[in-house]
Amino acid sequence: HSAISEEFKKLGLIPPEHFTFKSADGQYDLDAILYKPAHFKKSEKYPLLLSIYGGPGAKMVFNRFLLNDGNQTLAQLGFIVVAIDHRGASRRGKAFQNLMYLNLGEIELQDHVAIVKSLASRPYVDTKRVGIFGHSYGGYLTCMAMLKAPDVFHVGVAGAPVTDWRNYDTIYTERYMRRPQDNPEGYEKGSCLTYAKDLKGRLFIHHGAVDDNVHPGNSIQLLEALLKANKAFDFMFYPEQQHGIGFTRYPDSRVEYFIQHLKPIVK
Repeated sequence: HSAISEEFKKLGLIPPEHFTFKSADGQYDLDAILYKPAHFKKSEKYPLLLSIYGGPGAKMVFNRFLLNDGNQTLAQLGFIVVAIDHRGASRRGKAFQNLMYLNLGEIELQDHVAIVKSLASRPYVDTKRVGIFGHSYGGYLTCMAMLKAPDVFHVGVAGAPVTDWRNYDTIYTERYMRRPQDNPEGYEKGSCLTYAKDLKGRLFIHHGAVDDNVHPGNSIQLLEALLKANKAFDFMFYPEQQHGIGFTRYPDSRVEYFIQHLKPIVK
């Protein structure tokens, strides 16, 4: 019931599109929301950006109108931007959320691969130019996407990623993964370090130097694994920054990175 001003109408923004798609296992209808640039033309091909968080209980799709939606802003630069509610999201019951138990980084990544494959049927979506970004758990899932599905995701920007669940707070991790000795396979499969050798695309990692939530050692461990595998990547360290990075260079460099490597249609 928002009151839309004449000034806002003149922007010519296209309302985001809500739709559903099948989960990777074909068992569930999942929600997605997609943003198009105001200069959108069906005859053009646009790079795809996935805006993510991930994790148990996470939810990205709401029946809500936001004037300052960051995804709408990114779309105006010439991207198709999409966000989804993967298996394990909240508000669909405990059994649905329990699907993520003991396997963080598994099924939500599969569902993000599934949305890319689903959008490949739309002629204006270029699935050869796919970017992904997120912070914290979203940074973790960005790294996992770039490392574990390198043929699907080509450019990733990860902020403050957990790179191995053995590094993170027990009050969160053991709630979903139990202890490492109880679930060694889950911890191994859910670690970015396991797949460092498989990086193909462009990965840009950002971390606050005094982050006391996701310790900087997470990123340092991944950097070491990537270097040992002789992989090229980009990294930015932010002095005196905690889990929330306050420098505008962080969001600015993310946008610049996607423009440089995905080459969106700019009007």
